[in-house]
Amino acid sequence: MRRALLVIGLLVVVAITACATSDEGLGDRRVPVGGPPAAQSWALDDDTVTDAEYRKAVDDFVLCVRAAGYAVTDPALSPVDGLSLIYRITPAGDPAAYNDIVQTCNIGTMSHIEPRYVEPRHQRMDNRLRPVVAGCLRDRGIATSGQEENVVDFDARTENDDLLMECVLHAVNEVFPELPDVITIRK
Repeated sequence: MRRALLVIGLLVVVAITACATSDEGLGDRRVPVGGPPAAQSWALDDDTVTDAEYRKAVDDFVLCVRAAGYAVTDPALSPVDGLSLIYRITPAGDPAAYNDIVQTCNIGTMSHIEPRYVEPRHQRMDNRLRPVVAGCLRDRGIATSGQEENVVDFDARTENDDLLMECVLHAVNEVFPELPDVITIRK
């Protein structure tokens, strides 16, 4: 339950970042309507995000959050998609200040770079994770083929996103309990 709430919280932050429609309340952290922040143009201007550019964006994000005084683990490869780099941030102090720092760092470093890196590539779920996700879905009455490679393949088996996310998070917690509480899941 804690993991699901943290995922929902992160997705809200990402949605706010990605869907900002005005500059109100952002001060000098304005998010351009309809486009990525200028601070990310170094990786986005050529419409291709390389492995090195993505890694630099994630490292810059981690450094930004650490510079604000929050503990962040070193990034690790997500077993959910085999592409995203994930990390654990330890919140402290005022929740609003924490959220503001994370959002500011995200906007300044990787909010548009990460999806542009992950989404066009073939996602492949870790071999140890796939059968646990499949078993969770089968236990809930959803047939699987055993040929699913990623969240998109599993999504084709069920139209219930909540059920799928529950099974993915259950599987991650069971197979990789040491991983961060927040893992971005893209379809």
